[in-house]
Amino acid sequence: MQVIITIVIVFILIGLNPDNPYCFDTKGYSSIRVVIDDNYPPYTFRDKDNQLQGISIDRWKLWEKTTGINVTIIGMDWSKAQEFMMAGNADVIDTIFKNPERERIYSFSKPYARIDVPIFVHKNIQGISSVNELQGFTVGVKEGDAVVGILRSKGIHSLELFKNYETLINAVKEKRIWVFSVDRPPAYYLLHKLGIADDIMETEILYTGEFHMAVLKGNERLLNVIEAGFEQIDKTELERIDEKWIGKPIISGINYRIVRYILLGLLIIAALLVFWNILLRRAVENKTQQLTMAFESLRSSQRNLMLMNFAVDSSYDMVFRINKDGVIDYVNTTTCKQLKYDYDELISRNISDLTTKPKRLLDILNRIDLIKRTNIEMDFIDKDGVVFPTHLTLTCFEYEGDTFIYAFAKDISDIKAFEREVIKKERIESLGLLAGGIAHDFNNLLTVIVGNLSLLRMKSLNDDETLSFIDKAEMASEKARELTGKLSIFSKGGAPVKQTASLKHIINETVSFAITGKKVVCEVLIDEGIKEVDVDVTQIHQVLHNLIVNAIQAMPDEGKITIKAYNHFIDEKTRLPLPAGEYVKIEISDTGKGISPEHLQRIFDPYFTTKPDGSGLGLATVYSIINKHDGHISVNSEVGKGTTFFIYLPVSKKT
Repeated sequence: MQVIITIVIVFILIGLNPDNPYCFDTKGYSSIRVVIDDNYPPYTFRDKDNQLQGISIDRWKLWEKTTGINVTIIGMDWSKAQEFMMAGNADVIDTIFKNPERERIYSFSKPYARIDVPIFVHKNIQGISSVNELQGFTVGVKEGDAVVGILRSKGIHSLELFKNYETLINAVKEKRIWVFSVDRPPAYYLLHKLGIADDIMETEILYTGEFHMAVLKGNERLLNVIEAGFEQIDKTELERIDEKWIGKPIISGINYRIVRYILLGLLIIAALLVFWNILLRRAVENKTQQLTMAFESLRSSQRNLMLMNFAVDSSYDMVFRINKDGVIDYVNTTTCKQLKYDYDELISRNISDLTTKPKRLLDILNRIDLIKRTNIEMDFIDKDGVVFPTHLTLTCFEYEGDTFIYAFAKDISDIKAFEREVIKKERIESLGLLAGGIAHDFNNLLTVIVGNLSLLRMKSLNDDETLSFIDKAEMASEKARELTGKLSIFSKGGAPVKQTASLKHIINETVSFAITGKKVVCEVLIDEGIKEVDVDVTQIHQVLHNLIVNAIQAMPDEGKITIKAYNHFIDEKTRLPLPAGEYVKIEISDTGKGISPEHLQRIFDPYFTTKPDGSGLGLATVYSIINKHDGHISVNSEVGKGTTFFIYLPVSKKT
């Protein structure tokens, strides 16, 4: 009995001193890691030296001083902060709203602030007073925000995700976003900071959230330590932090006198029960160990599911969630944009109906529970009937007895186009070697033929009929010599003899010669300051002349040719078979009859022509010349609207 009385007295003395950091059990905690949004002013944001500051930072510093537990605060984009927490890299996540999905993963502290989340619109947009008028608008939101799920639950799926509030508000300033929904405190802070507060109106409050601190389930003891630490802090000190950053307290106060009395009563009861707890401890420890193992398994499954959901929401690829029969029950925003369907139009459809090989896809889905994961190439069809290739990854996993299949489809149209360009280049290079040999041997034979025709002419000066036949043979030989000249372009003997030159002079000279006496109108637009290139002037004349003549032939009655030339930079992300760097880009457009899709694919192939008297070497020669200049040529055309050729030539290294 004496022991019980002593314990009670000690607890009473401790309970009466609210500033004593040992009012709660901190055993086992010398330091904690707190992850937080680093762009949520005035609660957290970075100063000019990239250091974290704000209400939340000062609150944790005060908690650290009160408890003696070292606090490491880690700031990052909010969506990454949640992923960071779920991966077990932090002990606590702060400034988080509570919702049913998160309650399955986290244990939450009592709320310490209420945050309104309104809908904001630019003052030039009229007629939006609530979420019901948002259909047809793209709504800006922050990745990982609870508002993403709220909007989707209300049927709003046209969302543009931003990594943090500052990039979102910058998009509003640049008028790339006209409607957005974010938390009110950082919204007003950033709108005033960027000087556009007068341009934005607040409409309906979509919902009101509450700030909590949270830990992963199973770590409730740490949550108790955190809350007890904040309860030890004098209310006026927390109010001073609020006044420092926003001028008045916004965090609702707690009656610490009442709390102290309640704690005192609880401590007395706890002291009386201490011996009973000792008797039960051994049994409880054994049961706790079993429950902990079961919970760790459950938490691991929950974490995997949340990570999958996060990847789905933030993916730039098309993502479908389907069952084994292929029926869709979820798609991300990218899928709607790429397939040109509304969200509701895709839900309950079969994914195989959106592909060119439905039977093959369904066969794979029938076996997905055995193979678990597979990668295939599959062509999808958008709402307009346009077919595009994708790299499709199917992943199957189970959660609480249910089977989920996620299909990740990456558009590889650019990759396929790049591969076709590489194959075309290699094919023309191979044909060039063959053409060079043929041209050399054929030219030798022509030399012999022309020489013998000359001798025959000398012996037939008085035979008009024979001379007539000789004339025709010589004309045919001359045309054959011209053909060997074109063939030689593909051989190494056709390598350009380069010199540094201005394309402005070359273009103007070629245009002047090519359109003389023609019915077409030619407009030349060359930027001032266009850079020089290293080229074989004669060969580039030949390229431009060939393309202009083709354009004229595509407009037999009348039409317009437009030639543009300007400096152009190609970065590493561009899907062109060219290294990154500076280029001069030439565009040659006509208003002619255009080229059909089936012919457009073969337009640069040697010996392919649609002209009755054509050799099929004109555009093949153009392609070969540009290729030997370390450049690239491509074409766009639409039947009935015209054709545009694009030429890229590297800028001279000598300038």
